[in-house]
Amino acid sequence: MSVLSRPQGTPDRVWSLISGLKSAEFDLTPDDFLGLLNPGYNRAGVTEIAKTNLARDATGVANALGLVERENSLVCLRVADIETLDDMRDAVHRSLLTCQEGTPDAVILDAYSWLVAESHRRKELDWILATPADALVDMMSAGLIGEDEDGSRPMNTTKLPALRRWLEFIGLGVFLPIGKQTPFYPSAAKRISVELQREMNSVSNPMTGIEFLDLLSTLCPYLDQGILFRRACERIGYTANPRQLSAIATVSLREIEAQGLIEFNLVGDSSDAISFVHDPSFKTNSFNQVKLIGGKS
Repeated sequence: MSVLSRPQGTPDRVWSLISGLKSAEFDLTPDDFLGLLNPGYNRAGVTEIAKTNLARDATGVANALGLVERENSLVCLRVADIETLDDMRDAVHRSLLTCQEGTPDAVILDAYSWLVAESHRRKELDWILATPADALVDMMSAGLIGEDEDGSRPMNTTKLPALRRWLEFIGLGVFLPIGKQTPFYPSAAKRISVELQREMNSVSNPMTGIEFLDLLSTLCPYLDQGILFRRACERIGYTANPRQLSAIATVSLREIEAQGLIEFNLVGDSSDAISFVHDPSFKTNSFNQVKLIGGKS
């Protein structure tokens, strides 16, 4: 059972399952969880349950992510160190990074890697907001491998909303409030910030631009020069300039820079500089030194 094949297994319902397991302090049956998540309502003296598939989808997704496991008819917590919602975000991110290439759940980060690769090739992001869902799915599927458990292609318009929800949950995008629409914008700023904060006191600071890009590609392998990014480039037949950042990496890092969490500098010889996607509103569009604000100096 893959994550995207259970659209009702949303992040908030998976969190409800984990919270219920922790607060109950014992294993839950699917009926127990259904009662917690969707207790129903009383109509004319009769208790009615609105959607009986909520618990099934949430437990199926949590199981696929390795957060819970089933033992006979019981559901038990598998990851004991999840205390907060942020802990769950990290656990989901770690789980997705361990997915083997071509497996159903690998499509989540593979699809994001495709977005990054395409944004590198196009050097901008407007196309993501302007492309209709069905056309975006067709383009994305051409750059993915594998198939879902039912034999269907790894991405379709039914799975796309779930993909966007889970990417947003782990910090790889935001939903923009534009009028009545809430289009998905693939900024990785939140996830990059979390990962860099963990590494802040274990890396040289400041570091060279090349050292920073090597670190970033290791922590977030779906971004520029990471292994998932390189695979995505191979699938679409594109050779990415290693000294040029993708549009997604550019907007993500610029956002973190604006928050005062990172500082990009161009010092001395610029022959080893890494280039952002050009933006005339910034004084410099390249860097060869990076300082993580708050780390050791």
